[in-house]
Amino acid sequence: MLTSEEHSLNVALFMFQNKEYERAIAILKQLQKRFPDNHKVISLLGISYYKINKNELSRRYLVRTIELGSESELIHLTLYLVHCNLEQYDEAIQLLFNYLQKHKAKYFKDTLQELVEGLQQGYMTNYQTEIEYFARLNRISINC
Repeated sequence: MLTSEEHSLNVALFMFQNKEYERAIAILKQLQKRFPDNHKVISLLGISYYKINKNELSRRYLVRTIELGSESELIHLTLYLVHCNLEQYDEAIQLLFNYLQKHKAKYFKDTLQELVEGLQQGYMTNYQTEIEYFARLNRISINC
């Protein structure tokens, strides 16, 4: 039998999956009051805020999720996208590099491919060495 907290989390997840992000957020905020360091609650809040384009709130919760020890590539990718939405490009690229120093890219492969293509067009050249290094490490073609 589920506890009331588990039931509430399941309801919030159902709302999230049905793209009812604001309703999910309302439930998650109540759960957060009782469980301020619950990884699932904090990460769902971060992603839910991202989905409704509340990037500053999303950033706050996603950073907290990572502080709580999340190694999830999805969490890191979402935070990368939030930084980009906030035009915090240096923070975004550093987050990417920090993640890739410890992990192989799965979801970040597309991001690395886009960065390689951007280099060819003259973008992010101050990070060329790092981009090419991580691209090679993750078997992404570099045709510069």
